Amino acid sequence: MKILPNNISKFLSGDFKNSKAVLLFGPDTGLVATRAAQLQSNISNNSDNYCHVHFEYDQILKNISLLHLEINSISMFGDQKIITISNVEGSMHKDITNILSTIDHNNFIIFKSGDLPPSSGIRKFFDTNPEVASIACYHLESAEIRSLLIKTLNCNELKVPHPSVIDYIIENIKGDYLSIISEIEKLMVLFQQDEDIALDKIKSIINKNSYAVDYNVLIGYMIVGNRSKAETEFEKMISAGTSVVTIARTIASYIVKLLKVQTLISQGKSEAFAMSTLKPPIFFKHEVDFKAGLKRYSTGKLLTILELITDLEIKCKRSSVDSRMLYDEFMTLL
Repeated sequence: MKILPNNISKFLSGDFKNSKAVLLFGPDTGLVATRAAQLQSNISNNSDNYCHVHFEYDQILKNISLLHLEINSISMFGDQKIITISNVEGSMHKDITNILSTIDHNNFIIFKSGDLPPSSGIRKFFDTNPEVASIACYHLESAEIRSLLIKTLNCNELKVPHPSVIDYIIENIKGDYLSIISEIEKLMVLFQQDEDIALDKIKSIINKNSYAVDYNVLIGYMIVGNRSKAETEFEKMISAGTSVVTIARTIASYIVKLLKVQTLISQGKSEAFAMSTLKPPIFFKHEVDFKAGLKRYSTGKLLTILELITDLEIKCKRSSVDSRMLYDEFMTLL
């Protein structure tokens, strides 16, 4: 069953007892790791009767009997087991399904994965089967980061800083959950020393390298022509040490996908069919931006953009070019 966002805390705290296994998935690997650790702690309740076992998913697929034996064997270190399976991907193997159908509630399996589209076989299994659960772990939105920051301030009995300070913090620590927590904890130390810390001081302290690069955000803004937000994302990437060549190649790869789909559409294929040919598929959260790109750019325009991006990449390799100039060239292309 799918655990909705407002029920995740309740599930991690105790409702997991109604399930045999959980799939933690999503682009925020820090949040996946944090929730897995919370589950392990709450399931075992710091008891010595629990044994923790870890497998890689490809290890299990090569030898399903490993999982079967682990679930059915008696542990030397405890009566019950928490089994974690990392780097899950692809379809749900029928032998794993059979194993889950026989597991008792003395044992619990945590499956950990990155992004999985709704069409993924393993996600479908966990979303719809009432004996197991699925929890999506996406990057925190601005409102969630604000809430987390203010809650942490209140828990430490600290005054909430000026709105300009809060806004700057929110804008500059987006990304991986563990990075966000690390930056907030660092800020708490500073606020304890000086509750009226100035914005300039905050700017010199926040580690912009904690920013988790998400090319889809930059590309999404560029595709729809939102210059100001695209510029902000571009500058964050450069500050985080991302090379302009890498950015150019990623955008070029995206343009190739648009070109492939647009070509099929021009040949009379439906948009849905054309998009279904992409491997890997466009993640569902980014489909709106991709379709906007299809509406905005013709096949000829996409070919021109691809050629210009290639020329831009060559220019980057041959000389040291100012990132601001490169950003302006990117926006001119699109």
